[in-house]
Order: sequence, then C-alpha cells, then structure tokens
Amino acid sequence: MSTTATPATQTAEGGEEYLNSMNFRSLIEWFTAEALLSRPEDPLAFVRTVISEKLAQRSSGESYNPDHAMAYIKQCYAEASASADENGRLCLRPKRDT
Repeated sequence: MSTTATPATQTAEGGEEYLNSMNFRSLIEWFTAEALLSRPEDPLAFVRTVISEKLAQRSSGESYNPDHAMAYIKQCYAEASASADENGRLCLRPKRDT
C-alpha cells in the first residue's frame, strides 16, 4: 500500500477549489440564462456559438479571467431586463446562427 499523499488538486476538495477559482458556476449560470432567453433548438451548438463570440472578443493572447463570468451574467440579465414588457414579461431573443 502506498503512503504517498494525494495532491490537494486531485481531491474532491481540490476540485471544488478549482471550480470556485475559475468561477465555473457563474459560467454555467450564464449559459443557462442565455439559453432561457434564446430557447435554441440545438443547445450544444448554441453554447458553442456563445462561447465563440466571447473568445472572439478577447485581445490576442488574453487568457481566461474568472471575473468575466460574473460580467457575462450581469450583461445577460441587464439585456433581459431591458427587453421586458410593461408587465415584466421577457421577450425572447432572436435566434443566433449556430
């Protein structure tokens, strides 16, 4: 039996730490909000398109910034709020090319 310790990044706690450090839950919330507002026929192609749009907005050589995930959510919710009618009902977005 080996007595070598498992690196912290390989444990369940390390996985949670990684997800938190990448703001991954915020990314999932953003994908979900975008999908709810757009109701795509192919969710996988839709998510690919949304991700491609964000990657295209990065400066050359810019790496992932976990803070951007929260900015994506805020932008999505602001756009949704702005599109609401006088009764607060959200208007669905036009379909994106996927």
